[in-house]
Amino acid sequence: MEPLVKCPVNAYELGSMPAPSSRTDAVVSTIRKLIADHADDPSWTLPSERSLAAELAVGRVTVRRALARLTTEGLLDIRQGARSRLRARAASGPLTGSVVLIHRTLLAHLSRPVPKGYASWLRPELQSRFHAAGLPCELRHLDDLADDGIANLCDQRPGLIVLTYDISTTPQGTELAEAAAAHGIAVIAVAESPTLGCAYTFSHDHHSGAEAITTALIERGCRRILPLWRFPHPTPWLQARETGYQTAMHAAGLKALTPVRTRALPADNSGDRALFDEAVRGIAAMLPEHLCCDRPVDAIMLATDAHAAQLAAALRLFGRDPNEDIIIAGYDDTWTWQRARMFEPQGPLLTVDRCEATVADAVVRLAQARLDHGPPAEPQHTVMPGKVVTVNPRHFTVPRKDPWGELDNHVATTPAQ
Repeated sequence: MEPLVKCPVNAYELGSMPAPSSRTDAVVSTIRKLIADHADDPSWTLPSERSLAAELAVGRVTVRRALARLTTEGLLDIRQGARSRLRARAASGPLTGSVVLIHRTLLAHLSRPVPKGYASWLRPELQSRFHAAGLPCELRHLDDLADDGIANLCDQRPGLIVLTYDISTTPQGTELAEAAAAHGIAVIAVAESPTLGCAYTFSHDHHSGAEAITTALIERGCRRILPLWRFPHPTPWLQARETGYQTAMHAAGLKALTPVRTRALPADNSGDRALFDEAVRGIAAMLPEHLCCDRPVDAIMLATDAHAAQLAAALRLFGRDPNEDIIIAGYDDTWTWQRARMFEPQGPLLTVDRCEATVADAVVRLAQARLDHGPPAEPQHTVMPGKVVTVNPRHFTVPRKDPWGELDNHVATTPAQ
């Protein structure tokens, strides 16, 4: 066991720093400065959690949160022994040859298990695969790009910058991609559409996915298939879904119906019965003209599996049996995780697996190639196909998994700062 080395934390008392937005932010800034000041001393180690709390006059919960954030950023390594030891790892110098993965996951959610199909699943998966491929990978939070963060990151000259779904659509993501390109730093973005012209982008093929699931419905005998989007406003990926749907309907000689859009409705996966009922009523309000008519629809396509239980409950209000009278088609292959299943067991009979693991593999392969050979001559965009998944109806009786329950209990019982 290597002894912890005491260091003059008092030299960086919070009172001498600019007022941050919270005590945790202040501690993060203080520790980050300590690490930067000792970057040239490989023997230096960070004081214990207890020592930091005492020296900085804050609670250990605040210090623990700050250390967790710095660990996810790659500034610290946690070593387990008789008791935890924290060793500072210099990360303020050049990052040549390293991959910097930008994310904006909330600190409390970093350990949250996420099923495939959710964009947030890609961050820990990419990080794991980069390490498995022997590529140094450092996490940076979106907040680190504020003020001079983008310029500072580019000055560190990372070998490659990777943006995940939730970053590539932000103004900071666009600004970072443009600044990195100006510095000759390659950028890979996983995005819903090729919105970053200066980055090599990967996105899911929403057109082919919607075309494939529409074709699968037609092969089951469905003829009046209604796209129902629980989103008030159009998005590029939904527009791609609509063209894929129209392509399949026209190929079969069937009339493509005008997609229905609901108003803004409560969160998909809250597990709150009142919010679930409100969402059910909001969906039901859009259905009378498609169900109470001479030629009712026989299938409904959704933007995501998260809306399937809500739709099933809405169909029951009209006396329709979900997946018997009207087939439900979802997307993302995440229905088994939805908390709404505690209120309505039925889900989508067909869904689409977006094959995020394939995307992750493609990103890592490209990253390796770019680090070995430099950026491509011109940015390129690659669409990655998914696959239609048929759900066995017996699976609707399988107990629901809840990867979020443990986290929610932890957050609920964590003392406030």
